[in-house]
Amino acid sequence: MDRRGSIQGLTFLILLIGSIIIAVLVVMYASGLERSFESRPVIHVEGTVTIVGSQAYLTLVNNGKGAFNGTVCLLTPYGQGCRDSVYVPPRGGVSIEIPLSFTVPSDVVSFEAKLRLLGCGEYPVNVDVLRG
Repeated sequence: MDRRGSIQGLTFLILLIGSIIIAVLVVMYASGLERSFESRPVIHVEGTVTIVGSQAYLTLVNNGKGAFNGTVCLLTPYGQGCRDSVYVPPRGGVSIEIPLSFTVPSDVVSFEAKLRLLGCGEYPVNVDVLRG
C-alpha cells in the first residue's frame, strides 16, 4: 500500500491528544472568566439623578452576584459630591442621597454628568434639577 501523503498513526495520535488537551484548557479558561464576572457587582442607575437644593437623590441597582460597598461620586460640570460607605446588595437596590457643596445655575433644569463608583467604573447619567 502506498503511504505517500498520509499521516502516520503515531503522528495522528499525538495530534488528537494535543487537540483534546487544548480544547480542555480553552473550556477551563472560559469558565474561569465567567465565574469571575458572576461574582462582581453590576451597578446601574435606575431612572435619573435628581438634585433638590444641596442634595442629589438617586437609586442604584446591582444586577450582579457580588455586593458593592464603596464610595459613589457625582461628577458634574459645576462641581462634585461624594458619599462614602454605600452598600448595594447583590440582586438588590438602594436609594441614596449625595451631599453637594456647589450650586447649579438657576437657568439649568437638566444636564449630563458622570457617576463614579470607586472600583466599578464611571457611568454617564442624566440629572434633573428641581426648584421650589
